[in-house]
Amino acid sequence: MNQNAKISSGGTYRQDEIIARLLKEIRIPVHLKGYQCLAESLRITIENPDILNAVTKELYPAVAEACETSVCGVERSIRHAVKLAWEKEGMPERIFEDWPGYLPSGQIPGNRRLLTNLTLRARSWM
Repeated sequence: MNQNAKISSGGTYRQDEIIARLLKEIRIPVHLKGYQCLAESLRITIENPDILNAVTKELYPAVAEACETSVCGVERSIRHAVKLAWEKEGMPERIFEDWPGYLPSGQIPGNRRLLTNLTLRARSWM
């Protein structure tokens, strides 16, 4: 277990703290709608990782309802947040090196790949 993942006292890990830490680590700006959509996506995928096999048919509609937006809005908001973090905020590519399916230098991770890797990391911290 990653020692840096200790967030709460007594070694307990709270889901929202882990999600916030992950999104901060990859430098997703908090003020973006994509941050809210990513956080909600992670809440769902941490509880039910199998939903990652049906991102557009099941995950995005659930997130859209929770975030009061459209399915297209969820996908677009997440993509925009990731692109902004990658290009403007300097998303640290080094954090992806130990993730499954690591992409070669310079490639922005797709929504599903990012969600899959964030879900795996979050579940490993719990």
